Amino acid sequence: EGAIAEALEAGYRLIDTASIYKNEVAVGRALRNWPEDSGAFVSSKCSPYEMGYQKAQEACMKSLERL
Repeated sequence: EGAIAEALEAGYRLIDTASIYKNEVAVGRALRNWPEDSGAFVSSKCSPYEMGYQKAQEACMKSLERL
């Protein structure tokens, strides 16, 4: 969480995450303390176990909940 906040303060705007990284909750907490209009955005990926339309859709929804 602290590293994400420091990166945002330093000017980073892309936060890369994935369900397999197990960092989505921390990313979400850090971003909640950052202004919505800051230009920061999140890129996430599905794991190989989340392939296929239905599984990928479910994985995206779960990621959004964690974020």
